Amino acid sequence: MAFAPVSAGAADLAGAWHGVISNLAVNIAIAPDMKFTETYVMNGVPTNVIGHIVPFSPGVVTFVVDDWSPKSNPVDRSVTYGESWVNPNEVVLTDINKHGSITLRRVS
Repeated sequence: MAFAPVSAGAADLAGAWHGVISNLAVNIAIAPDMKFTETYVMNGVPTNVIGHIVPFSPGVVTFVVDDWSPKSNPVDRSVTYGESWVNPNEVVLTDINKHGSITLRRVS
């Protein structure tokens, strides 16, 4: 029986993930070196993002956007999340500043 990491590190995020909340759907692939590619669709409009993850403290990570397209879609350049692991294949990310949360499920 697998148990969820109590205080997972950023490396535990490596893999492909999917999440949906309200009017936002997210697909994100995170490499072992913590670089990520993300496609999110908000209100039917897709945005492609590339960036990297910076561990902030145990259980807290910052997603930093390096580039995105189309440029006409605004993005937050960095967002710091608290991680709450449900199990090794499901994590809830809560924005430290805005307090909104999204549940990501591992797809591979």
